[in-house]
Amino acid sequence: MGRYLSKRFVYMVLMLVAVTIVTFVVIQLPPGDYLTTYINSLQAKGQKVNQEEVERLTKLYGLDQPMWKQFINWVSNFPKGNFGYSFSHARPCIEVIIPAFKTSLMIAVIVFVTTTLLGFYIGYITALRKNTIVDYTASFLGTVGMSVPAFVTALIALWFMFKWTGKSWAGMYSREYLAAPMSWGKFWDGLKHMLLPICVITFANLSGFKGVRANMLDEINKPYVVTGRAKGMKEGKLLTKYPFRMAIIPNMGSAGLAIPMLISGEAICGIVLNLPTLGPLMLNALKSQDMYLAGAILLIQSAMTLVGVLISDILLALIDPRIRLDS
Repeated sequence: MGRYLSKRFVYMVLMLVAVTIVTFVVIQLPPGDYLTTYINSLQAKGQKVNQEEVERLTKLYGLDQPMWKQFINWVSNFPKGNFGYSFSHARPCIEVIIPAFKTSLMIAVIVFVTTTLLGFYIGYITALRKNTIVDYTASFLGTVGMSVPAFVTALIALWFMFKWTGKSWAGMYSREYLAAPMSWGKFWDGLKHMLLPICVITFANLSGFKGVRANMLDEINKPYVVTGRAKGMKEGKLLTKYPFRMAIIPNMGSAGLAIPMLISGEAICGIVLNLPTLGPLMLNALKSQDMYLAGAILLIQSAMTLVGVLISDILLALIDPRIRLDS
């Protein structure tokens, strides 16, 4: 196991280096830069642009340096926790990212737990009750959740909540708590507002139970299950210990990727629900060509994906004894 994990960790580090280079190249590809966008916006408003001020800002932000030098300056500050300076927010990128990252991570972790547990349970139940009303209902809801975009589901959910309660549920807090200091009232209000995005994103990702269902149906009629029944093993214990364990192996292989996928995939849903998450922050950074902020968000999401792959490898090694750890 130690050798297996060491190899996976080395692969992850090498991939992270490659991802860092690709990320910086990608954020440099669009023509122009933040200053170009800023100057164009000023000129569109009819304001005059001082060329000396432009040259000063260009030198201050290091935009006059070649790409390779900008990359070295960017990477050399990583050990200090410095991911660059956000031009649009006039603050270090890490200060802008951390609040949004905390919110995105909290939503993603809760959705991951709910979708995983519900997916395993629904897949188990629908396999045992094949071609019943439970199976048909679950399949119908799973197909709808997978087919309808999450932002459309979010809009419908916002409309229903407004009709039901008479107030808007967009954002993290109600209007009376926006500028208020943290208190128990604001805390509970935030929790109530979190339920809507959690339910919407969970519904959009619940179709994963179909894989568990299909694998369960494939496993429950195999000879080892028939042998277990013939030996008098209790049905519930037999199904959960053997077929169910085999059925969830493919899902466990991708479990580590779920959280980074949820964080990167909730962008439009976050915009519709007015959530202070990484999705809207990334979109605004790209629109304003705030390259260091966009690059830092991309790098964090890529790093989480690589960590997710490592977690998936570990889970597979723990749950599936057929994996050759020494090869």
